[in-house]
Amino acid sequence: MRSARRTLYGEGRDAAEEALTSMSGMPHPSRVLVTGASGFLGGYVVRDLAEHGHTVVATGRNLTALRDLGDAAADLIVGDLSVLPEHRTEVDAVIHAAALSTPWGRRADFERANVAGTRAAIEFARRNGARRFVLVSSPSVYAAPRDHLGLREGDADPRNRLNEYIRTKLAAERLVIDAQARGVVPEAVILRPRGLIGVGDPSLVPRLLRVYERIGVPVFGDGSQLIDVTAVENVAAALRLSLDHGDPRAGTYNVTNGDPRPFGALLDQLLDACGLPPRHRRLNRRVAYAAAGVLEGVCGVLPTRPEPPLTRYTVTTIAYAQTLDISAARADLGYEPLISLDAALERIGAAYRATSACAGHPAAGAPVQQSAPAAASPRAVGAPRHGDPPARLTRYVCGSTHHDLAAMFRGAPRERRVFPSACYLFDDGAGRRVLFDTGYAALPWDTGTSGALYRRLLPPVIEPHQTIAAQLLADGIDPGSVSHVVLSHAHPDHIGGLGAFPDAELLLSEGVAMSLHAPKIREGVLGGLLPDGWEARLQIVCDASFAPAEVAPGVTLDAFDPWGDGAYRLVHLPGHARGHLGALVDDAVLLAGDASWGAEFVPHARELRLVPRLIQHQPHAYARTAALLGDAAGAGLRVLFSHDTDDTRVVLP
Repeated sequence: MRSARRTLYGEGRDAAEEALTSMSGMPHPSRVLVTGASGFLGGYVVRDLAEHGHTVVATGRNLTALRDLGDAAADLIVGDLSVLPEHRTEVDAVIHAAALSTPWGRRADFERANVAGTRAAIEFARRNGARRFVLVSSPSVYAAPRDHLGLREGDADPRNRLNEYIRTKLAAERLVIDAQARGVVPEAVILRPRGLIGVGDPSLVPRLLRVYERIGVPVFGDGSQLIDVTAVENVAAALRLSLDHGDPRAGTYNVTNGDPRPFGALLDQLLDACGLPPRHRRLNRRVAYAAAGVLEGVCGVLPTRPEPPLTRYTVTTIAYAQTLDISAARADLGYEPLISLDAALERIGAAYRATSACAGHPAAGAPVQQSAPAAASPRAVGAPRHGDPPARLTRYVCGSTHHDLAAMFRGAPRERRVFPSACYLFDDGAGRRVLFDTGYAALPWDTGTSGALYRRLLPPVIEPHQTIAAQLLADGIDPGSVSHVVLSHAHPDHIGGLGAFPDAELLLSEGVAMSLHAPKIREGVLGGLLPDGWEARLQIVCDASFAPAEVAPGVTLDAFDPWGDGAYRLVHLPGHARGHLGALVDDAVLLAGDASWGAEFVPHARELRLVPRLIQHQPHAYARTAALLGDAAGAGLRVLFSHDTDDTRVVLP
């Protein structure tokens, strides 16, 4: 799944990058713990340290991303930072890169991630004998609605409360400073890298490109305000250098590429690298800042606290000039930004062009590559692979809706029928957990008039304990351990729980990606249910990747095997919704989503009344798919639909 991304990371090593790899960090190899190693920056840091001879202990919540580090990580610690101090493994240093870095969210979430998380990392360092503690902080602490050029490390306002991210990053810095002063950690260094960009970036560039697709990139004034950004490779090198350089008394250092550019020109260069034409939306920064304040106030009092379309923090970062003085990092760390900004933008553009190759889809997601088939002898259905525990498929009912059968099917009796909304967790026994759909989101929904119309037609019933996240936790499963989420399609009862899986990669078809990218109530898609940053995690299965495969004797469907081991194949089930997918698990169970309202309704697919027929994306294809699934079930394949009333919990083994 990630091989294409790794290839992009390794392509185009030029003289500057070779020079970067020669920048020396600790004079002798050391053992270093890196938190947030499953994240964007953390992954680069782990690889950079390993390339320079350090032994790395990598910790993060996403097991799949950690495993993708390969030999770069000598040891893995999987889980939340709260349990980190319980682990015993001697280290020479800790690089604390884990953080919740978003412009909007709940105070408790920021406190837990950025303050309690830093406290836990410091305690780990103390218990395991770390000599030096390096904190990845943020130049967001300088944010203010005015132009700032040449900001030095002492210019941060300790009372800055523009948002919870800034407040908690300042609190994290104070924790580190205090820990060093009290001798809890003998040495400490704090880095403030600005505007990280690079291949794999889940935040900055994807956000800009999403806005570009919708309204054009906002440019304030004439776009001449200077801003600093930083190639992620340079930040990784600076962190390595900080292991043995810099003021050990919590010395604080700005890190950038040292190449300020006008915001408008930088945007145009990025768009050109991505093969996109310039498209700007001119805005007045004072008006935008005031409007953002109003939007924050409105969203802050809504029950779900949705992220505003514009925040004051966002305005301060792109509407006002902000450049950082990096002379201290150059003098004390020996830091030089050797990956140029031009080279970084070219790499991002190349990655974007490659990953949006599926039918010109504009979302910043990667097309899935077919994995090489696993070398394995034939095995029984559900049998262990390579000595791993048996595969397990578990059904979770995450809410329901109800409807009158007589209003749905011609000739049906008047009967109010409850239709459960099911999703399925597949655990292959070897660390891969794949969730098929996510059920309803907890009520209320902040989805406007479209959501109100949808709830009137198909009233959702969902209690807090019925959400997929709550049920997984009740089963002792950390939602963060889910490596992949497959979305059969984009309707609310399938995408509602997506926000509980911020680290999981999203596997979906071209059609589903298009529906999510431009939500339409006509297609039953409510954009307000999508969590922030979802597009950065897309793995789009191009239509051309599917090939005919026999799923049951005499029954052929178009299928794609994303992992190449035959354990979990995606199948096209056209008709109900654009790009509708199913999943064939262990050649024994076909998860069919909404290809029918349920097994008992498969024979009646052509008897839909007018309104439910109009809801189908392609009514004739819907009927043909239902007939094929009926044949597959008749041939012995177990076919499960999302709205089946089957009470079975454990489907496999």
